[in-house]
Amino acid sequence: MSAQAARRKKMPWRARHVYYGVKVDTLPVNDAKGHTLALASIRGLGFLEGGGVYVINSQAISDVTNGLGVRRGYGEATFEDGAKAYFKFISERKSLKENFKGHMTFLKGTGRLRGIQGEGTFEAFDVPPDLIYTNLVGEYSLPG
Repeated sequence: MSAQAARRKKMPWRARHVYYGVKVDTLPVNDAKGHTLALASIRGLGFLEGGGVYVINSQAISDVTNGLGVRRGYGEATFEDGAKAYFKFISERKSLKENFKGHMTFLKGTGRLRGIQGEGTFEAFDVPPDLIYTNLVGEYSLPG
């Protein structure tokens, strides 16, 4: 283990994200009934367990047939002090009895989040017509 890796302390990142679709463009795919591709710009708020709120801007692509399929994209979390965390995510829904479940990875950060590393899992709940909320459980670390 490198000295830098040894100095990194893992900390929990537990949050709820609440999003709305700012712009959603969908296209039918003619290979199967109910198959669509969508490109979405979504915006919302993240609420950290224990305090802290941040603004989220994300771009996502979905490939869904009759409610089942994959969503993936990239996001930016901006805190009041201007610090930012950039992340990517992918989620899948395999059954109409389940929600989209996925994985996220921090890509980079700015300000006090410079050098952020970490990942987490989440479950996404659709609230028609155009809201989504997610419960995220993960860990992150910053340079020591």
